[in-house]
Amino acid sequence: MFNFLTPQGIKFLTTSVINSQLEELLENAKEKIILVSPYIKLQKRIQEILTEKKSEGLDIFFVCRLQDLKEDISVCSTQIFDYPNLHAKCYMNEHEAIVTSLNLHEFSQQNNIEMGFHIKNCGRGKQAYSEILKEVGRLIKPKATKPIIKQIPAKPIEILPTPLELGKKYSDIELDKYFNFEYKGSAGIKKAFNGNLVLFSNASSKYSNREEDGIIYYYGADTGPGPQQLKFGNKHLYDCYGNKSAIIHFFKDYTYKGKVYVKLEPYVESNTGKWIFPLASSIGQ
Repeated sequence: MFNFLTPQGIKFLTTSVINSQLEELLENAKEKIILVSPYIKLQKRIQEILTEKKSEGLDIFFVCRLQDLKEDISVCSTQIFDYPNLHAKCYMNEHEAIVTSLNLHEFSQQNNIEMGFHIKNCGRGKQAYSEILKEVGRLIKPKATKPIIKQIPAKPIEILPTPLELGKKYSDIELDKYFNFEYKGSAGIKKAFNGNLVLFSNASSKYSNREEDGIIYYYGADTGPGPQQLKFGNKHLYDCYGNKSAIIHFFKDYTYKGKVYVKLEPYVESNTGKWIFPLASSIGQ
């Protein structure tokens, strides 16, 4: 990475650091997030961060080419603005921005050579940030008549009428119909729209959950490079410890094993940096 003018609030970014800087920008947001990109296909980590931020009450605006939007991003956005001739890419919160060649698309993030600038609202970056905010703000003004502002509603999902059956194997489609997950992709810890948690333990996973004396030592979810952090699904599951009203469903290789609860206080495994959640069956509780 080549840096210059860093003390004044402007930093040049190369391919290797743009993604991590973007994640940091999203996580640093306290009031709003504005994402300007013609093409959008969200990585799992980005969608998790945005969904969490939306649940915290932040405004999340997308500016994109709606005709090229192939996925439902309503779960992690508050408003979507359609600009068919959009070519700019810019990502910002209330105090910093990234202007870059990078589309908010997982293929671009994983395969392309990109570059850009990180601008903070301080020092020499203050004027640049102000001008970026002014231009981006013009794109998200509700009074605009052209291009048209659109919302993409979440697809209606039919909730299965029958209770889950112990020992029955379910498909992804059936489970999504039943729980209406906030996050539609693959994950070990998923949250239903009613707030319940659903845990998956699969033989194909790189983590093997240990079972001993009726307790399942369940591995937490990765949160990026390095040790697992207590956020996203890990935070939701941790908050279930000592909460008698929490409902957690457990599936092993997509076979329903029943409800569980966090029996012992979760902890970080010292040799791996992974969170461990000691679970037990809720039967008899």
